[in-house]
Amino acid sequence: MLLIPDSGEHAEEIIRKARKLGLYACIDLMYNLPGQTLETWREDIKKKAIELEVEGIECYPLEIYPGTLLEMQVKKGLLPQPQDWKTEALMYIEALELPTKAGYTPVGHDRFTRVEEHIEESCVHGWPWAGQLTTVAGCFMGYIGRYSYQNIAEVNKYIEYVKNGVFPIAKLHSATDEDMMRKMMQRLYIWLPVNKKEFKARFGKLPEEAFPDAIKRLKDKGLIEIDDNEIRLTKLGDIWRINIVWEFI
Repeated sequence: MLLIPDSGEHAEEIIRKARKLGLYACIDLMYNLPGQTLETWREDIKKKAIELEVEGIECYPLEIYPGTLLEMQVKKGLLPQPQDWKTEALMYIEALELPTKAGYTPVGHDRFTRVEEHIEESCVHGWPWAGQLTTVAGCFMGYIGRYSYQNIAEVNKYIEYVKNGVFPIAKLHSATDEDMMRKMMQRLYIWLPVNKKEFKARFGKLPEEAFPDAIKRLKDKGLIEIDDNEIRLTKLGDIWRINIVWEFI
């Protein structure tokens, strides 16, 4: 259906072999596939990830892009339609709750891990003030504090730069205070609270003063909760965190 060359059974075999060799194994799972139900998704998480004792799990919803073979198959009735958004939201909740109950910690966007160093070394640990360096051609990017960059996309040119001792950077951007305030609010997207005291120490104002309308709107809808120390997502807000982050972009 998705034209992936490896079968689920082959992936399980590779994971077991990797674990026998003492290697960490992480797995990506996709939900709301055509024909997939909430029950089969729940079983996928348990049997394809948790019971295999992988170190990391990533869960993504299916997106059908216009003009693709998958879109054509669904439109012609060759494959069933994916579930509606309400069922997809329930699948997301299962993707959050099952790994968490099994001892995994949510890190990043849709990632879970049970390895402590993965949490400490995550590219989002300390966002947006920490750093992530990447050394691969293509669209790979990284950031250090206020500075973000994108690597050269063309492989041969990238190699040439490296051989000549030149940083293979195609684009470099320095963020303004406004940019950094917005990035700090985007911590909500990666399951991290916004520390109000840190925000004020860095920018001279509280988040409620920087983004009064957006924060009031989100609070009134029950998507965030606020106390004297921090702003964090509610359980309802967690489902809508992608939409929430657009308030600060």
